Amino acid sequence: MTLSLCVLSWKCHRTLVNTLTSYRDKGLLALADEKLIYFQEITPADIEIAQSFGFSCLGTSENIGIGNAMKTLCEEANGDLVLLLENDWVLTEDLALQPHHFLDAQEILLCGEVDAVRLRHRDRPGLPFWAEANVKGNERAFLPHLLWSVCWLERPDLVFPDQIKRLRADPPMFAAASANADFTFNPCLYRRDLILKVLAEACEFDAIVPL
Repeated sequence: MTLSLCVLSWKCHRTLVNTLTSYRDKGLLALADEKLIYFQEITPADIEIAQSFGFSCLGTSENIGIGNAMKTLCEEANGDLVLLLENDWVLTEDLALQPHHFLDAQEILLCGEVDAVRLRHRDRPGLPFWAEANVKGNERAFLPHLLWSVCWLERPDLVFPDQIKRLRADPPMFAAASANADFTFNPCLYRRDLILKVLAEACEFDAIVPL
């Protein structure tokens, strides 16, 4: 099994450096077999930052949109799994101290239990957090977003047994069908073949310039 770390960035040098520093210091970069960044409207400064953290660069002179850029990243990636990230998603947990969280996420993907794993922190999801502001306390009116309830319910599978299933007790892992787990650009781990199929159906292809 191999892992490709794929980051999307656009005109946010200070933010990107802060984010990649968290990935390096908390052990994520060491777990990746391949590291790629796609830059919208790429500049020499972008390339310098990426290379300083050991990333390969892709980019175009224009902004081709999030979906097309992520599709390009996944097409260029070689890993069995891809972790899709944006330049402002900082890692808050030290993976060296709790490696089983990330390893379990990879295991349930590879054994076919689920098709995608969300990696946003349950207790510290960060801001803005649309789901908590709009869905919390009114979950049945927002069924396509129901899986986000894991961030405020200790056992969402007991509250919504027909929609949410508990896969693991330690660490707690919950699953839902796509009807109750909307697609998100939040940090997610995917099988590369699956996410390529999803993005191919949703995006038009644009040429890329490898650097």
